[in-house]
Amino acid sequence: GSTTPSRVASQKERAEKMRAALEGLPEEVREVVHLRLFEDLMLEEIAERLGLGISAVRHRFRKGSELYRRRLGD
Repeated sequence: GSTTPSRVASQKERAEKMRAALEGLPEEVREVVHLRLFEDLMLEEIAERLGLGISAVRHRFRKGSELYRRRLGD
């Protein structure tokens, strides 16, 4: 893609909005959302890494990703 100043500024703005939306999530869901969306880990890998059951990870991801989407939409 293009690296015009306006495009670079737009990309930085979008990255900042994503960072702020993630940081604004409750701590209990933030790490699960980060690991799934930004590190591309499977839910089973997240469960193992965090020492949680798969159902807890699914619940936290569902809840967290919904909150994340809402924050991005604001």
